[in-house]
Amino acid sequence: MERRPLDAVVGPFDSTSAESDRGGLAPIVADGRVNILIVDDEPANLKVLEAILDDPGYRLVPASNANDALLALVAEDFGLLILDIRMPDMSGFELAQLIKQRKKSASVPIIFLTAFYNEDQHVVTGYGSGAVDYLHKPVNATVLKSKVAVFVELHRKSRELAMANRALMLEVTERRRAEEQLRELNESLDRRVTERSEALRESEVRFRTMADQTPVMMWVTSPNGAVEFVNKEYCSFFGVTHEDATHSGWRLPLHDEDGAYLRVLFEALRTRRPFQGDARMRRADGEWRWMTSHGAPRTSPAGEFLGMIVTSQDVTDQRHAATIQQQTARAKDEFIAVLAHELRSPLAPIRTSVGIIRAHASHPLIIRCGEIIERQTAHMARLLDDLLDTSRLSRNTLTLQRARARLGNVLQSAVEIASPLIEQQRLELVVDGVDEPVWLDGDHARLTQVFGNLLNNAAKYSKAGGRVDLIVRPSPGWVVVTVRDAGIGIAPDMLDRVFEPFTQATMARDHAPGGVGIGLSLAHRLVEMHGGTIRAVSDGPGFGSEFVVRLPVCPDEAVFQEAPAAPAAVDNATMPRRVLVADDNVDSADMEAALMTAAGCEVRTVYDGESTLREAERFRPDVILLDIGMPDIDGHEVCARIRSQSWGGSIVLIAVSGWGQESDRRRSARAGFNMHLVKPVEPTALVAEVAKLAAMPSER
Repeated sequence: MERRPLDAVVGPFDSTSAESDRGGLAPIVADGRVNILIVDDEPANLKVLEAILDDPGYRLVPASNANDALLALVAEDFGLLILDIRMPDMSGFELAQLIKQRKKSASVPIIFLTAFYNEDQHVVTGYGSGAVDYLHKPVNATVLKSKVAVFVELHRKSRELAMANRALMLEVTERRRAEEQLRELNESLDRRVTERSEALRESEVRFRTMADQTPVMMWVTSPNGAVEFVNKEYCSFFGVTHEDATHSGWRLPLHDEDGAYLRVLFEALRTRRPFQGDARMRRADGEWRWMTSHGAPRTSPAGEFLGMIVTSQDVTDQRHAATIQQQTARAKDEFIAVLAHELRSPLAPIRTSVGIIRAHASHPLIIRCGEIIERQTAHMARLLDDLLDTSRLSRNTLTLQRARARLGNVLQSAVEIASPLIEQQRLELVVDGVDEPVWLDGDHARLTQVFGNLLNNAAKYSKAGGRVDLIVRPSPGWVVVTVRDAGIGIAPDMLDRVFEPFTQATMARDHAPGGVGIGLSLAHRLVEMHGGTIRAVSDGPGFGSEFVVRLPVCPDEAVFQEAPAAPAAVDNATMPRRVLVADDNVDSADMEAALMTAAGCEVRTVYDGESTLREAERFRPDVILLDIGMPDIDGHEVCARIRSQSWGGSIVLIAVSGWGQESDRRRSARAGFNMHLVKPVEPTALVAEVAKLAAMPSER
C-alpha cells in the first residue's frame, strides 16, 4: 500500500481533459491496484482507516480537507471515495455534491463516515448527495472492509466492461476499414467475448463470495421489487435457501404493524431514490427481531435503473439497551424527586422552629445560633432546588415564566440570597451600575437564581475579608453583568469545564464550604434559555476569577406584563381567626401550629387524613395548612373531600409539601388547593401568604 501526498495538480477542478485523453475509461493503476481516496480532517482517523484498508490491491490516497480532496480528484481517478462528514472548511455533504456535479467523478461511489450526524435526516441527506453507504463511527472494521471490497470489485467489474466495450468498438471500426480482415477480426471478437464472459462469470462468483462474508443481510431487487439475489446471512436469518428467497412467491415475514416498511421500499423503487426503514422481521426460530435497512439504487453503466441493493442489520439489542437507558433515566429522576421530598420534610420544622426561637430570643448566643441554623437550612433548600432544576434541564422540562423584569430588582434579590454567605466571609460587596434602568424579557426568579449562584460562588471561593464586585455595563441591545472575586481562581484547563454538571476543581473542593458542583451548570443553562451567554475568566490559581453574563435587553417598543412584586409584610390584624394544621410529621405540624399561634390565630393540629376531615367539619377553620404525603389519605383526596362539602367551599386550603415539581403544583391546583408551598417555607413568608389568601374575597 502506497501513502503519499499530492505532488501535482492538472488544471481546474471542472476540467475534463484528462478524462478525455483516456477515452472515458475507469481509472487504471499501472500495477493493477485501485485508487481509493480517504478524506478526514483528523490525522488519527486517517491512520486508522489506512490500517483497516491495508490491502495489496488498494492504493490509498489520504486527504485531510476538502480542498486536498478536490485537487486529488483533478490529478487522479479513483474507484471509491470514503468521506468524513464533519470537516472545518467544507462538510462531506457539500464535497459530495461538488463531486457528483462533475462528469468525470459523478459515478465514483461514496461512503460517508460520521460520529455526529446520526439522525435519520442526516442519513437521508447523505444518500441524497450521492452516497452508496452511510456508516457511523466508531466504524466496525469488518463491515467497512467488506463494503469497500464489494465496491472495489464492482469498480473493477465496471472497468473491465468499459475496456471490453472499447475493444468491441475498435474491432467494428477495423472491420469497416478492411473487409479482408473480417474473418480474422470475427475470430478475435469471438475469442474476446468468450474471455470477457468468463471474466464476468468469475467476477459474479467473487461478488457472491464477498457478499456471503458480509455480517449483515444483503439483498438485491429488480426495478419492480422482486428479490434477485440474497447473501448467506439473509438465508441464515430467515431459514431459507437462495432459491426460496428469489422465488416469485417469497414474501418478507414482516410484523403486521410494520406494513409501512414495504410502502417506503416501493416508493423508493418508484422514485429511484435511497431508502431507510425499520421493521420487525420474524427470524427462523420464530422470534421477532428489529431490523434497520438501508437501500441504494443500482444502475447499469448506461444509467439504466436496475433496482435496489439493500443491507439489513439486526438492531434489537441496541433498541432494548436504549429502552433500558430511558427507564434508568426516569428512575433516576423519580429518585431525585423522592429524595428532595424526604429531605425537605425534616427541614420544615427546623426552619419554623428557628423562626420562632429568633422571634422570642434575647440572649446573643441563642440569636447567633438561630441565624446559623436558618442560614444553613436555607442553603440546603437551595441545593435541593438546584438538584431538581438540573434534573428538569436534563429532561428539557424546565420552563421560563417570562415577564418584563428590571435588572436592578433581579440583582437586588440575588444579593439578598448571597448576603448571609458574604457576611459570614466578611467580604466587601462593591456594586457598580446596578441602578441603570435596564429591562429584560425574562423569568425574574430564574435570573435571580443565576446571579445568586454566581455571587454565592464568588463568596465561597474568596478569602475571608476579601472583595466581590458586581458590575453592570449596558450596550446597544445587550447588557453585560460581571461578578468578580479575588479568590482562589481557576486553572486554565478548568475554564471550559466549570459549567459542566458536578464539576469542581481540586482546589475548589479543598477550599469551598459546600456545594455539589451544579450551581454554575444550572446558571449556564438558564442564561442560554434567556438567549444570552456566560463565560468564565481567570488568570489561574490564586488570581481570582470573574463570570461574565451577556443578556439581551427589551426593545424600547416592547410591552410586557411586569412580574408581580413580592407581598408586603402583614400584621396580626390581617390574620385569619381559625387555622387547622395537618401533617403526619409531628414536629413539622407542631411548629407550624406554634407559628400560627404566635401570629394570633386559634389553631388546631392533626396528624393524619381522617383526623383532618373530622376536625375540619367540627372546627370549621378559615385556613387549612395541609401536607400532601400522609399515610392514610393523601392531601389531594382530603382537599377534594373538603371542597365537596357545603361548608368547604370558602376555606383557604394551602398545600405545604416536600413535593415541589411543576407537575406537583398542577395536581394540587386540580385537587382544589388555593396555593402550593414547598417545604421548608420561610416562617415570615408562610405567615404573609396565609394572611394574604385569607384576606382575599372568597371566589372558591
